[in-house]
Amino acid sequence: MLDTAGAHEPVSRAPAPRETNKVARPASGGLDVNGPSRRLRVCIYGGTDRQGMSTAFISAPARKILDSVPAVIVTGGFRRGKRGPRRISTDVAALKGARRYAKETGIPLKECYEAWIPEPSLDRVVRMSQKDGIALRVMTG
Repeated sequence: MLDTAGAHEPVSRAPAPRETNKVARPASGGLDVNGPSRRLRVCIYGGTDRQGMSTAFISAPARKILDSVPAVIVTGGFRRGKRGPRRISTDVAALKGARRYAKETGIPLKECYEAWIPEPSLDRVVRMSQKDGIALRVMTG
């Protein structure tokens, strides 16, 4: 089952109190490990030929964002083109950082990472799926 609800809803974040560096958690919205709240959605996107240092350059900040603020990493779920299956996409590199964070904290990956993909019938590339353990939203139209 694919989640298409709320794909266009605004995401807000309350300001942090001045005396700390922690982000305040709003009182309503989606799931959070500490109870109901809205989580900041951080979109990461880019190219398809990420190798070596470039993969680490994307993976490490994705993991650090999740560790620093109540956030969800959002990508287009681009796994690879139909040609060039060995190329590592930005989306896969970000997923690696989210997986590492989920493993270290015990938080389910689907609470850390969302892929917002186009309708499968309109797509011409290989995308991530729910089999990856992520939250998946289909953007219609």
